[in-house]
Amino acid sequence: MEHGSLASESLTGGAKWHTSRSVLALGGEKIGEYTAGGMVWFDGFRCASCRLLVLRF
Repeated sequence: MEHGSLASESLTGGAKWHTSRSVLALGGEKIGEYTAGGMVWFDGFRCASCRLLVLRF
């Protein structure tokens, strides 16, 4: 399992997996809360072979 974050966009309704993110990308908001840009970040893990996500709230 690889550690990373799922970024979900409220505007486009899409989501993207990130293996790393900077403090600037998060914007200082808490995990699971909307950022100023309409993003929600969730920390979690992803299986490298089957791409199954395990997210922490």
